[in-house]
Amino acid sequence: MIFYKILSFACILQLTNCLFNISDQCNVVVHERIRIGNDDITLDECTSGNSKNFCCFEPGYGCYRPKLSIPGFTYRHGMLTGYDSLGVATPDLEDPEDCAKYCLALHNCMGFTMTETPHLGRYCFPKSNSFFTTAAPSAMPNMLSYDRFGFGYTTCEQGECTETALYTGNENFAACLQKCRENSNCEYFILSSGLCKHVQTCTINKNSVNRVTCSKSVLKVKPHFQDNLELFNILSDSNSSTCTESLEFSNGIRYPFPNVDKTLGPFSVEVRGKNLNCNDEREENLFVYVPTTPQFETNFVGQFLKCDIQLSSQTQCQFICKCKSQFCDSVFVQIFNSTSNVQLCDVVF
Repeated sequence: MIFYKILSFACILQLTNCLFNISDQCNVVVHERIRIGNDDITLDECTSGNSKNFCCFEPGYGCYRPKLSIPGFTYRHGMLTGYDSLGVATPDLEDPEDCAKYCLALHNCMGFTMTETPHLGRYCFPKSNSFFTTAAPSAMPNMLSYDRFGFGYTTCEQGECTETALYTGNENFAACLQKCRENSNCEYFILSSGLCKHVQTCTINKNSVNRVTCSKSVLKVKPHFQDNLELFNILSDSNSSTCTESLEFSNGIRYPFPNVDKTLGPFSVEVRGKNLNCNDEREENLFVYVPTTPQFETNFVGQFLKCDIQLSSQTQCQFICKCKSQFCDSVFVQIFNSTSNVQLCDVVF
């Protein structure tokens, strides 16, 4: 089977304007907009919460992302009062994308605030806390605040589960996740400014754009696009004797933010299994690929680039991946299982 170097499933394009101009954030031409929420989303759902201006709204069109939206981060106007400064001296970063890149390289960076004009000689202020308030957010018109949810150990997306909460509190990201891990009934945790909720099952309401829902499981698996904690445990136990059963014909696995919390650069993905074929274009049954456009949704839609093969055998395939000058929002392991009875045992980063 021939699989081309560039994979195109459906194209999502968003051109990011690197000029830091808050008042211009919703001036996005229609064909470059990224919709958020359902068709029936209201103005209040799109733009309001504990702090104003989460997204942009146009009557007759609906809700869409501002120019300076960044995958793995929430977006809002104002400074989130009560959030702790990380206390690190940042380089001269004037663009939110550059500040986000700096934050994603630090395991203890939980978000950042950008100032439109210099404050104390700089624009970018990394934070050590997120989704937690000790005071009401300040609606300062010349600042943008970003809460980080882009991590390699949980899959998150904007929206809120509609099920009754097992727990409701005011914890930051790390504490909310830890409490969910300690509760065997908790499979998802929901975050917003000053809010932490736990639920067991999740029917997500995409119109709750001021909320972020994360799963205890890391993986998203197609064709059903569900979270799969059991599969994740098999593929991350470093035990080559525990393997998946024969997978469905076209089974894809999505890992979030695989190369964050360290210096930006290419990263390796090693797949161990049985009956693997990752180097014969006529009979390939295993591909690893990364998106070439920003991914704001946890799905398998977009433009993708295959990772380079470094090692190939029936039991082990090793790839090198990179996303140009950015951290990867995700990496995908794709199986095409026809007659070869492919099994996966471990995926190692």
